Formats: sequence, C-alpha cells, structure tokens
Amino acid sequence: MAEFFSYLKGHAAAACVAAAALLLSARSEAKIPPLAGLEDEPAPVVHDANLALTLFAQTPQVVTPVGMAVDARGRVFVIESHTHSPPQGYAGPSHDQIKILEDTNGDHKADKVTVFSEGVLEDVMNLVFAPDGTLFAIHRLGATALPDRNNDGKADEHNHIVRVSTKQTYDHSGLLSGAIGNDGWLYLGRGNAAGDDYLYEGKASHLRSYGEGGHIVRCRLDGSQLERYATGFWNPFGLMFDGQGRLWAADNDPDSRGPNRLLQIVPGGDYGYRSRYGSSGLHPYVAWSGDLPGTLPYVAGVGESPGGLLDANTTAFPTSFRNNILVAVWAENSVERFAPETTDSGLTAKRQVLIKGGRNFRPVVLAAAKDGSVYLSDWVKREYPNHGLGRIWRLAPKTKLASHQRLIPRAAFAPWQPDPHTEKMNQLLDANASFEALQEALGGADGRLRAVASHRLSERPFRGRVMKLLRARDAKLRLGALQTLRWAGGPAYPFAPLGARLAPLLADPDEDVRIMALLYAGESVDLSLRPKLAAALTREPVGERLVQVYLATLALLTPAEKKHLAQRLPRATVTDRLDPSIAWQALQNRKLSANIHAMLLPYLGKPSTPAQLKLLLRLVASKSEPLRREAIRSLGLSDDAKAEAALVSVALNAQQPCALRQEAVGALAAHPQALLRLLPVLKQPESASQSAVALTLVRLLRSLSGEATVQEALAPLAKKSKPEALTSSVKFTMDPGEASGDPQRPQDSAAWTRATASGGDAAQGRHLFFSPLTACSQCHSVNARGGHIGPNLSHVGSSMDRARLLDSVLNPSAEVSPEFQAYAVVKKSGETLTGVQFHFRSPTSASMHLADGSDVNLKLSELESYGTMDTSLMPQGLDSMVTVEEIRDLLAFLESLR
Repeated sequence: MAEFFSYLKGHAAAACVAAAALLLSARSEAKIPPLAGLEDEPAPVVHDANLALTLFAQTPQVVTPVGMAVDARGRVFVIESHTHSPPQGYAGPSHDQIKILEDTNGDHKADKVTVFSEGVLEDVMNLVFAPDGTLFAIHRLGATALPDRNNDGKADEHNHIVRVSTKQTYDHSGLLSGAIGNDGWLYLGRGNAAGDDYLYEGKASHLRSYGEGGHIVRCRLDGSQLERYATGFWNPFGLMFDGQGRLWAADNDPDSRGPNRLLQIVPGGDYGYRSRYGSSGLHPYVAWSGDLPGTLPYVAGVGESPGGLLDANTTAFPTSFRNNILVAVWAENSVERFAPETTDSGLTAKRQVLIKGGRNFRPVVLAAAKDGSVYLSDWVKREYPNHGLGRIWRLAPKTKLASHQRLIPRAAFAPWQPDPHTEKMNQLLDANASFEALQEALGGADGRLRAVASHRLSERPFRGRVMKLLRARDAKLRLGALQTLRWAGGPAYPFAPLGARLAPLLADPDEDVRIMALLYAGESVDLSLRPKLAAALTREPVGERLVQVYLATLALLTPAEKKHLAQRLPRATVTDRLDPSIAWQALQNRKLSANIHAMLLPYLGKPSTPAQLKLLLRLVASKSEPLRREAIRSLGLSDDAKAEAALVSVALNAQQPCALRQEAVGALAAHPQALLRLLPVLKQPESASQSAVALTLVRLLRSLSGEATVQEALAPLAKKSKPEALTSSVKFTMDPGEASGDPQRPQDSAAWTRATASGGDAAQGRHLFFSPLTACSQCHSVNARGGHIGPNLSHVGSSMDRARLLDSVLNPSAEVSPEFQAYAVVKKSGETLTGVQFHFRSPTSASMHLADGSDVNLKLSELESYGTMDTSLMPQGLDSMVTVEEIRDLLAFLESLR
C-alpha cells in the first residue's frame, strides 16, 4: 500500500538544485514562469473568474521562501530559508535572510530586492507585524522583534523576546507560527517534538512544557506574562485572528491520523494530540476531532500539509469571499477556501479549492496587502531541504470591481466585532466572572465554553470548589471537574494523583466520565488505582473507545512508567501499539460481556501460548457472532494445525453465516495448502451467499493458479456471466498474464480513476487488504491488525477521498510522507539497512524503523553514509496483479475507515 500521508514538514532529497537560476524573459500568463526544468508545466488555475494569479518574484530574487508579511507601504517581507535541513555542501548563506521585495513602478512585479536581516536567525518559519510596524520573526527557538526605527530597510536590532530551550533539533519541533491580536498579545504556535521537555523564557516569566505535543502560548509584545493558551496539536503552522476576535489555526496531521485540521482556538482548548503517546496519533489517549471527552473537534478537514491562513475580509476580493478563510496547502499544490457556519454543535465549514497548481506549485504562506491583493510564497519543489528555487505570486481581481461587488479590506488591527458566542467566552474570561457562571458553562453542552470555563476554574482560588464537583449529581459537572484538573496539571506533568477521590468515577454510570477517569489515572500514573480499573468495563454502556483507553491505562500503570514520568523522559516506555499481554490479562476476566471480549481480541495479536489457542478455539463456537468473527481472525495468525482445521471447518460449512465463512476463508490466506482443501466451496449450489464465499476464495487462489486442481475447479466458473466480479476474478486467477493484458483494462491513471470512481464491496475489500495478493497488511494495520512499518490506516477514509486513495495505490512513490520517507543506511562495518523515520535524530544518534519491522538506534559515528531512497518501500504495480473490481473493493474498504 501507499504511504498515505504527506506533511508540510517536507521530503528529504539526495541532491541540491543550483541556488541561482537565470531569470528569463516574461512569458504569457498561460504558462508557468520559466524556472529551469519547469518550462512546460501548466500555470496554476484560479477557480474564480474574477481573480488572476500573476508572478511577483522568482529565483534569483528569492529562493526557498517560507513565511511572509506585507507592511503598510506594500513592501513584501519574506523569509528566505537557508537553514531548513540544508543538504551536504549547501552553497547558500549559513543563516536565514529576511528580504524586502518592492514594486517601485506599479507593474505588480518586484523590481527592488533588499536584505532586511541576515547573519543572525535560523529555522525561521513565519513573520508578523505589530501595530507599531515592528516585525516579529517566529523561529524554532524563539520569537524575535526586529524594529526599523529609522526606516532604512534594515533591522536595527534582534531583540529575542522569547527563547525556547529543548533537546530537539528537528526543524519543525519548535515555534512555527505567530499572530498578534489587537488585545496586545503575541500568540505562538509550537510543533510536536516527540514529548521532550521544553522551557520558554520571556521577560520576567517562563513556562515549562512536557509531553504535550504542539501547543499555543501567548505573551505580551515584550515577552512578559507568558502563559499556556491551548494544547493538543501536531504542527500548527498557521495562526490567524478574524474580525470577530476568533483565533484560528491550521494543524498538520500526525502520520496516521487525518485529516489535517482547520481549528478555532479557545483558551483552555484541548485538541487531542499528545507526543508522549507516539507519533502516529492512534494511541487511545490521543484524540483528533473531539473523539475523547474533554477535547474539541476540528471545524473542517484541510488538504495535506496546510501552511498559512488568511482572513479573506482583509482582501478586496468579490463579496462572495466575505468571512472566508484561505489556507495554503503545500502537499496538494493548492489554496483552499472555507466559509465557517454556526451549527448547534459549533462551527463547521466546507472545503473548496480556490487555486490548483501542478506538482511544482508548493504554496506556504498567504499575506494581504493594504490594497486588498494577496501575496503567496511558493516553495516550488517537493524536496524538503533547501533546494535553491522559489517564487512569490500575487492574487488580485482582474479588473477593479465596483464597491458593492468587492470587500472593503479590513485593517489588520481594526477593533474586533465579537459574535454572540465570542461575547460569551469573553464574559467567562472576565476576572469578575462568578463561580456560578463558570460552573454553568462547565456543565453545558458547548465544548468551547466548557474549555474556557475549565481554563478559568483551574485557577487556584477555585480548586477546592472544583474538587467538590467530582461528587456532583450532574455527570457533565463530574466530567468538567476532571477536565479542569487535567488542564491545571497539564504543562507540569505529572498530574496530582486523586487516588480515593478518583476511584468511584471509574465505575461511574456515565461512559465519558469513566473514560476521563481512566485517562486521569494513566496520565498521573496512580498505581493505587490499577486493581480498580476493571470496574470501568463492568457497567454498560461500554464502547470500543472505552476498551482501548482501559487497555492503555493498564499498560501505563507500572513502576517503570512512574519512574520515567518523574524523570520527564520523552516516550520512555509508551508506544503506539498496545502490549498483547495486556489484552490477554483483560481476557481472563470472565465477568466481561462477549462484546467486550470481541473488542479485546484484536489486541491479542498472534496467539503465542497453548492457553491462548485453546481460548480461541472455544470462542469459535460462541453464540456471539462478533466474538466468533474476531476469534476466527486471530486463529488465522496461528501456525497450529488445530487452528487451521477449525477455520477449514467453518469455511466449508454451508450452514454457517456467510460473513463468518468469508472470514474463515480470509483467515486462511497465509495457509496455501489449506486453501486447496476449500475447493469444494466452488462446487456448491449457486446463491448470493455462496458466490460471496467463492469470490473470497478465488482471489486467494491466485498464488496457486499453476496447480492443476485449481484450474480444474475454476474452469466451470469461468463460463458463467454472473456475478461479474466472480467471473472476472476467476479469469484473472486462471491466467493473470492474459487478463492483465486485456486492452479493455484501464491503461493509465485517468482511466483507472474513471473505472473505479464508485462502487465496490468493502467487506471483500477487507479480505483483499489482509491477503497476500495485495500484501497491504504486511506494512499497514487497521484496527489493531496488520503490520507497522507503514502508516496505520484505521482512519484513512476520513482524510483521503477515493481519487487520492487510488493514486496512493497506483503511484506509491509520488508523494511520500516524511514520517515514512525511505532511507538507506550504510554502516562502517559494511552492513546496509533500509527503513523509515530516520529524520528523528539527536546530534549523536538516530532511531530507525527497519523494513523487517524491528526498531534500531544508530550511533551516527558508526555510519559510513545515509540518504533517502528515490522510491517508497511499497512496491509499484499492484494494478497489474488485480482486477478492476478488486481495486474497487479495496478502495471501498479504505473509504470506510473513519
């Protein structure tokens, strides 16, 4: 399968493009500007007839541009990145530069380039102007004010108002984004950093963080009054205030949990991600769209690798853009627009594509000018290291629109006009807000107001009264009290254990309260509660999320984890994958229902003891169909002859439910000889259910197509015309070479897209996913089953549509997430290793996940060389080995994963 996710964090490359390409003569707007090697690429398309995109500047005027801001005089200030993972031997400057690009003759093209700052800053990501015109640079290790008091176009000084200390060295593990509100605060977004300890130091203030993932802090413009504002992000690269005073963020997704997110940020908001629980985003303690109590959902899903945000009300665009938010989307070569709408449950917005470019259109940041036009920085290439190319585009109305047809640009620091909901939040944030008002919000239905209330109630004067709410009659107040206590302890891990006060909540009638109590017990590593955790599963309702959190809590409550947490070690004993022994321990509890046992079985993995095999054989005869299904799937992982015999028995029994027979056939995928024992299935009387079981078997027999008995059994089915999927699969299995060469089959990506745009059987697609035919599950897992070297795909359907899923299947090397960028390493001993995740490294060592599924920590001093591979670890050519119907089924299954 493909590496399904890509991020703004970028892609590594083996070589550097020359830093100075010749600026060629102007060409028509119908063609992309003639940067070397890109002459024939189509120009980006603007999906609004009133707007036009024109080139403002390009290499050599600017290279690898990232953040950007426009001053009151219309000058474009842009970060020219030179320290963003430069390749070996990079010829550019040793520090980042901030350049000023000016249009002095009014032709909307930069004709004057000067350097505003050089020789000081590294890993600069974003720029933002303060009301007094001071430019602030947001970089990995802090925020720096760069005043130009004499207006000579040069920074007078570099005043580091906030400094960040951390062991992390990765480019995106520090500060990424910034926004200044007319409330007088500077808001800073920090990226995920694998759970390392962080120290923020400002003017007479400091803030410590550990294990949170990304978060947003704020301070005064001189660096004073540092405070934690919101948490639970991966990489919030874009921050923006709208005219109602609402703060927005664009957040990149962790490697296996999509989609990327457009978020409204509220004080006290928890958006779900925690670095301590691994990078995948799939640990039970991690939420992505309000799927854990106390966390907030996203407003909209955004394309892969979102960058900067822009309030369209600061432009002179048509009035149809009123209150829209524009987002630069790096990996999808596009700019998207969103129109937030208020619903009963909060804000929502639909995604529309405003600009769509080719593979070498890589938008990063948007900035509005005083005249209402918009400038857009373009990284150009997909290569992650500095590569020597860059462009700045200008988006503006084609002709001057009448005043009633265009937006009147809102000044950046115009007074906010809060909507009713923002007014409610402001009232709760007021220092005079009463405990009663805060308690009402804490027990209300609005998650955003609950977050604000918990933020305020976490203040020390309220702590005693919050403790009493743990015994409140209203379940929402009990839940809110736990949420408040978690927020109060968050940045200083570990939380204060609640012990006896928390124990009754583990058996609370409300499922969300039980989940929150488990989370609190695990995060505080309160070992006294371990014997009492099972109470959470003995009271209905019990959903899959509760079961997952229960298992994760059991895994966390150990003396070793207690010690590691006290030492503030990042991800010391916590992994994305749950230990099978924990699930086995839970399965011993006979008091739990059959449905709960069914939810536990996937986490058991391959049965490794006689006792586990005995249990599974017994469960195959259970009266609970969900439990039987999961037992069958687990038996398929066993090499024991008894397991094989039990699966064959179910598969051949026409009295068994069709779905279970299919599961038994699929579970025998890794047992070729057992598949031959199932050939009688192909001779059974034809019916819809028999055909479904036969189809599952026929596809698995493809690896045995050379067997005479297989050919003999398939021949009669090849002559039938219905169902079509069975007939085509039979023909393909009998002669894959002839079938794959059929001229009626799709011959290119466009034809495949048309042929598979709809339809498919998700249940059959699951069997394909877990079969040797596609080998998907060797690298990828779904719902705790499968391999782990590739992204976990349990939620892939929520972030990728069918067209993108298909492209990932047909072209696995086209877009590879940096999380799954393949690396080849040669040790000085001569040993060669291939794997992923090499870029997470310290100055002396690097962790790597090898192609065989194992993990290794490498000392850099022991390496002869290392570099990226040109292709994905996933092999090309799946489309030549399967039928069109099989691709449809596979896509239907992947689409269903949400």
